[in-house]
Amino acid sequence: MRDYFQRSRAILLVIPALLILMLVCAAPVSAQTVDITRSGDIAVMQLKPGQTNSDTSVTLTVTADGPFYIKVRDDMRGPKPELSGGQMVDYDIVGATYGTAKLAAAMGVTGTTSGNTVASAVNTLTDTDQILYTGGNNVKDQVLALSFNQLVAYTDARLPAGHAYRIRVLFIGSPQ
Repeated sequence: MRDYFQRSRAILLVIPALLILMLVCAAPVSAQTVDITRSGDIAVMQLKPGQTNSDTSVTLTVTADGPFYIKVRDDMRGPKPELSGGQMVDYDIVGATYGTAKLAAAMGVTGTTSGNTVASAVNTLTDTDQILYTGGNNVKDQVLALSFNQLVAYTDARLPAGHAYRIRVLFIGSPQ
């Protein structure tokens, strides 16, 4: 009888050790990374009343080791006036301050699908994150084209010299 008791005790000791090993092996090995680099800049975007004005001079380059999102939003830094999320606002270039005039329509941002990275259109930019791109696994230095679109109404204020309409757009990369 003593021999059976020793075997049972050994089996009881092995089972918890196997469970701990299975839990350790099931844990994620490393965190997923998403890196975004912006190229280009919109130094001056001509805004013509009565039409949607577009600029395509900015691209994003993304590297990710797993499925990812690229989100976009109005950065609202400056401090930009409240209730102006997504809208271009009067900016005093010399004084580096925002005024109160803003364009009636919010800016839109459109992406272009590339490989296994699918683009969406954010027709109305806001101050909350919105998904612009949904990407697949293992993307390295993938260039993504952007289009910034701004409708200008005839009723939008014409700004004095030394002022310009301004918005800061923030792109955020995150794992899915």
